Amino acid sequence: MYDHITRLITDSGLWDGDGAQTHGFRTTSTLVNFTPSQAAELAALGPAITEVMEGVSRIIAIAFSDELSHGTTWGMVRKVASMEVPSFMKPLQGQFAARMPLIVKVDLMEDEGGNFHVAELDATNRRGLGYTSLFELIRSAISPDHVPLGKPIITAVADLVKRLCGDRKAELGYVYAHKERFYLREFAVLKRELKGQGVELILGSERETVVAGDVVTIGGVPCTSGLLADFALLLEDRDLAKEFVRLYLEKKLRLLIPPRPFLGSKAMLALLHNAEKHPQLEAILHAHIRSEVLTRMRERIPVTRFVTRQTERPERGVLKQVMSSGMHGVHFADSPSFDAAFLDARNRSYQYVLQDEIDCRPRSFQILDQDGMTTEALRTRLVVYYVNKELSGGVITAGEGKCIHGGKRAVFTSTIRA
Repeated sequence: MYDHITRLITDSGLWDGDGAQTHGFRTTSTLVNFTPSQAAELAALGPAITEVMEGVSRIIAIAFSDELSHGTTWGMVRKVASMEVPSFMKPLQGQFAARMPLIVKVDLMEDEGGNFHVAELDATNRRGLGYTSLFELIRSAISPDHVPLGKPIITAVADLVKRLCGDRKAELGYVYAHKERFYLREFAVLKRELKGQGVELILGSERETVVAGDVVTIGGVPCTSGLLADFALLLEDRDLAKEFVRLYLEKKLRLLIPPRPFLGSKAMLALLHNAEKHPQLEAILHAHIRSEVLTRMRERIPVTRFVTRQTERPERGVLKQVMSSGMHGVHFADSPSFDAAFLDARNRSYQYVLQDEIDCRPRSFQILDQDGMTTEALRTRLVVYYVNKELSGGVITAGEGKCIHGGKRAVFTSTIRA
């Protein structure tokens, strides 16, 4: 089984050449099984998340309007919604509030009782789709008869692109920032898998992308559909960024993920929780999000609050930078790095959040390598995608400690439902 899984990963292009050294991880023959009630709960989460994001988008649009937003509460909302937003995107934050992300990534933790907790909501990041499709291939090889947790991610994305392209050629522009070139192998996996579904992924870096009139050309290939995955947040070419903004404002460019970075910020969770029970903020939230949906999301999100100069050091909890990826800017209260990071966070009000710590359920994994198989109990983190509200693909990351993230010691696998 180890040789079979390794060959699948290598044939995908991820481990071709020196890929096993640069993008390595530990392999397993274990698939994580969720109960029918857990699968149903995850499926129901998609429409609720979309409704919450619709409400937050309206709130952001109002916050960026000088005519509609007044007072300190709206000023606070504008401040947190503006953090880490690239300058070229700032004029767009109050625009097109009804345009929703069609792909949403959700990081979940499962506690000892099998309950899910939303650690992060990310409607700005298209990384991970290639990995998810790869682990779905491995799942089919390990156990072809098992039912996947949700709709296969590649099928979901391909169906979405075909619907948006209509009678035209099904194609999706995928421009990555030069700083993202480490992820090119994963993007190439996505390109290959989408091709098998009849969708062309026009993949290229910002340095390979030009705009002439109303047409975006990526790597020498015109994207005639006018459909891009997103605006890469890390774009360095400001002239290219300005052209993207122009086309977007003229409604000549469509995006699967609109340029609204706050919808991927951990600050959104703190805003939704309103742990300090600020009355005006609570009124704003209830005016734009149905009370029952807001309550349901608060039950699923660990209590998350902004860090300010008045925040006291917790005995237990997780400190997170509002705009970060992986485990960058994440510190547990019992870690040696916490005190210095917490002091820095207090001096930079609203740029960090404190989130209640959840004890992740350990699961048993059969780890495969060249020497055979061993069994390890590892903590897990579940990443699921919602494509147009529908549960689409799930990947487990398992690790030995609290900081569960990718890397050579990490274990990745797919999910099934009973």
